[in-house]
Amino acid sequence: MLDIPEFYSNKTIVVTGCTGFVGKVVLEKLMRSCPNFKCIYVLVRPKKGVSLLKRLDEIFKSEIFDPYFVANPAMRKGWRNVIFPLGGDLTMTELGLNKEHQEVLLKKADVVINCAASVNFDDPILDALQINYFGCLRLFEFVTKSETCDTFCHVSTAYVNSDKSGTIEEKLYELDGNVDPEDVVADIIKLTPQ
Repeated sequence: MLDIPEFYSNKTIVVTGCTGFVGKVVLEKLMRSCPNFKCIYVLVRPKKGVSLLKRLDEIFKSEIFDPYFVANPAMRKGWRNVIFPLGGDLTMTELGLNKEHQEVLLKKADVVINCAASVNFDDPILDALQINYFGCLRLFEFVTKSETCDTFCHVSTAYVNSDKSGTIEEKLYELDGNVDPEDVVADIIKLTPQ
């Protein structure tokens, strides 16, 4: 039987998408339910004029963390000792990471949890593909070069099994055929109004 807190004990975890709703929930749940983690790195996109630590501060101002900080007052400021920002962007080559931050993924991370996605269904399809599909693929391909990471978890956006009807179970579904991502993008480009 898998003991989740034990699994995360003494692990270095990287989480993406924490500026969004689901990523914040995952981060809070890890902190609350798996308190013996070694450290957590949060990948955030750099913003002009805003430090990475300030971006992390903004995440922790979310009300979802209030009950956790009330129950663990030392962590209100103490999180800075165990949670660190990584500046990156999943839409960029090498994930937009500098060499130091690349080393975290390649030589320190035990677990990577990808929650980064656009759920704005008004985005142009190619923009949505860039983050929701290719961003995840870039992260996965990067992590496969890691010396330490043995767990990659992707939290999917809605409609990932949109071709299925009825109840969608929490399981892996077999693909109906061999899907080539380049063919998918080419087909979408053909269908996208210019």
